[in-house]
Amino acid sequence: MTDTTRPIVRTVAGDILAGDLGVCYPHEHVFAAPPGDLAASDFRLDDEAAALREVGWFREAGGRALV
Repeated sequence: MTDTTRPIVRTVAGDILAGDLGVCYPHEHVFAAPPGDLAASDFRLDDEAAALREVGWFREAGGRALV
């Protein structure tokens, strides 16, 4: 039987209690390659090291989840 009194959030690592989610960016692009006329270099996010740095800074600031 499911406990409906304690809401959960389904994550790639498994279900967690909603209260344990913490600070969350609800719509984040870590990697992106815009199409056609939007393909200017300042819109491209394809540097893995830079993405890891940014995610690390987010975590250090208290962030816990990216969607």
